[in-house]
Amino acid sequence: MGNEKMRKVALATCFLDNYGACLQAYGLQSVISEMGYCCEVLAYIEPAGYLRPSRRYNLSIRIRQIVSLPLSVLMKKYRYPIPYYKRVQVILDKRKAFDRFKMRCLNFRRDEKNRVRYYESFGALDAEDLHYDAFVCGSDQIWNPTFYGKNNPAYFLRFAPQQKRIAYSPSIGLPAMPDKYREEFIRFVREIPSVSVREQTAAQIIRDTCGRDVPVTMDPTLLAGRAFWLKAVESQKNTCSFSKYILCYFFSNTERMKSYIEQVHAQTGLPIVYFATTELTFDPAYSYCAAGAGPLEFLQLILDAQIVLTDSFHGTVFSLLYQKSFYVLQRERLGGEVNMFSRLNDLLGRLELNDRVLSYEQQVPVSQTPIDYGKVAARLDAWRAQSAQYLKDALEEACHGNC
Repeated sequence: MGNEKMRKVALATCFLDNYGACLQAYGLQSVISEMGYCCEVLAYIEPAGYLRPSRRYNLSIRIRQIVSLPLSVLMKKYRYPIPYYKRVQVILDKRKAFDRFKMRCLNFRRDEKNRVRYYESFGALDAEDLHYDAFVCGSDQIWNPTFYGKNNPAYFLRFAPQQKRIAYSPSIGLPAMPDKYREEFIRFVREIPSVSVREQTAAQIIRDTCGRDVPVTMDPTLLAGRAFWLKAVESQKNTCSFSKYILCYFFSNTERMKSYIEQVHAQTGLPIVYFATTELTFDPAYSYCAAGAGPLEFLQLILDAQIVLTDSFHGTVFSLLYQKSFYVLQRERLGGEVNMFSRLNDLLGRLELNDRVLSYEQQVPVSQTPIDYGKVAARLDAWRAQSAQYLKDALEEACHGNC
């Protein structure tokens, strides 16, 4: 950019201790930086589930983690093959791995003493005098009101000057906007000049509620591209003892899901590698639980897998980017859950890969013709170019007259 002062962009996004959330934040930050901007992530940590990342994993954080462990861990203790105190240590190890990733990879806004500047409420964010040329919200399910019990104003950039607001690929994650959130949602969306969304379902919701046509742009993990994510794990070592395995990334917690995975193990003869995202466990004789894996370990395990089974959007995304043989099942949660499968249907439909979605009655077709990743890559490249152009244009528009 020559001798011009580098333009600054603030990013308001989700970076919970969830693989997809952290990786999409890293991806979008990196893409904006590659476009020639100084991108800083606003450490807004009000939503439930956030804890301050810290280089020193001190006693106060340990106590807070232990106290906040779900009561269900105690209530269902007989479902765990390890003692409760070890389960706590596993959770703490995972927290450390996420902390390391965030402090290493996310460029948080800092104060004059170079400490991460945390915002523990929308009010704190709104009161701050923030000098940026543009403000971006996105991606992940930041516009899903069921997560917060409201339309979260921070993720609609209500603290930023209206003319500088950009929404890049936020997801609603629902098939329709619930009536009780509709009126405020319409007002919030209409007051963002540049809006794109992550799924066609979300675009339809905005068309129906706001009377506004918005483009569907790709998730930041897809936007960053295959080469970026291959480089991210160049120095990463796979700690799994299996050389070939089925990688399982699920949020489903039913016995039917466990039985299905075990059937695939029996069918293929491959061991199971899984993450501790639910209380479901498998026989250690033919499985490995990557309980303490951070985001980079997560990527490495997908990259090295023979087959990926998932009910996760980002589990699917990284299977696509790493060009794996993968299959998607409908998410099932005990006690019920809001249906969020529309995002996967939209993604796989766009790539003409609906046949990768299986029902529990279907056996994994391991002899199936491999995915033609040449065609998939071509579709992704075309969509990536459109998405990148939207973001470039939106940033230039927001910065106009401020640079």
